[in-house]
Amino acid sequence: MGPQEVKLQKLRQIYQALLHLLQKKELIDISISELCKVARVSRTYYYRNFHSLQDIILRYKSWEMSAYMRRTQLAKEVNFITLMTVYFKLQKEEAESVILLANAGLTETLITTFETVYSCLIEQGYVKLQRKNNKYTSIFMAGAVISVELRWIQSGMKETPQEMGEILSVLFNFDK
Repeated sequence: MGPQEVKLQKLRQIYQALLHLLQKKELIDISISELCKVARVSRTYYYRNFHSLQDIILRYKSWEMSAYMRRTQLAKEVNFITLMTVYFKLQKEEAESVILLANAGLTETLITTFETVYSCLIEQGYVKLQRKNNKYTSIFMAGAVISVELRWIQSGMKETPQEMGEILSVLFNFDK
């Protein structure tokens, strides 16, 4: 296993351990020692790589969003509906952890991650804005998408990811 794979494996371990602990207790009650023990990583690893428990989530979700970006680049036609369809497919797979994080009061972490990805999609030309981009565009979109995502998951994900892409396209007035 190469160094990048080891790094990713450890990130997954500590993220999964954090989710496991969040099922049992509040974020504020999770100690670094306990987290490292459950994750089977050293405290040195934690302190060398993370500033906080939220940082673990941000790093993992950033990696997850990178995987999302790679998936969208594989799509034949990349438009807003395609981007949102791929995103909602990914989130359907991660629904349990998304709800767990939201219930732990970490919705802002989910929004921050999406905001970063959305800004990147704009910069790379995948998202063609219908109106002028300003400093609030990405945070508005991120907050809206995460709110819709949470409601979709909480209501049982009755719509398909494709339908969610179409719904968001209409809500945000994007061309198909």
